[in-house]
Amino acid sequence: MLKKLVKYGNSNALVLDRAILDLLNIGEGSVVKLSTDGKSLTITPEKVTDTNANEVAMLTGIEKLHEYLKQKGLTEQVITHHLDWAPGTENFQRLHEKVNAIMAQSKYKDVFTDFDSQAFAKEVDAIAEKYHNDRSSTGYGEEVKALQARRYPKLVQMQQEIAEAGKALGAPGDI
Repeated sequence: MLKKLVKYGNSNALVLDRAILDLLNIGEGSVVKLSTDGKSLTITPEKVTDTNANEVAMLTGIEKLHEYLKQKGLTEQVITHHLDWAPGTENFQRLHEKVNAIMAQSKYKDVFTDFDSQAFAKEVDAIAEKYHNDRSSTGYGEEVKALQARRYPKLVQMQQEIAEAGKALGAPGDI
């Protein structure tokens, strides 16, 4: 049987007919293992086990991210770009390595030991009360950022450096 790949965002998809799905005893949401010898692609149904449960959970998280981005009204192209940076991808690994390198710098060695999460959380809650617990309001967000900058300027500097590294690698701005 010949099949043709179809465009799906920045990627291509292979549509599997119901007859093939039935033959393999798989359906929507099934986990499959892809393997190749460099010339052929093999698709094998895969059972969820203790050894692959984390990988399957990651796939489920990526699906949820895809649905969330769709609900936000983003185009398939933008969604695909976000998914290209999801955990488990090569892009995510590159970004993760860069983030680890930034966090390992000596200038940031005290960032997390100086962080008093309980005191910060109390101040954040007080700000939330000012906005009737609407943590999505612009004013709330601005005040929390100002509080963070005032209390933990090194943390803010590190976050900015991480954002710049992501931008340099081509990551979406909201990752």
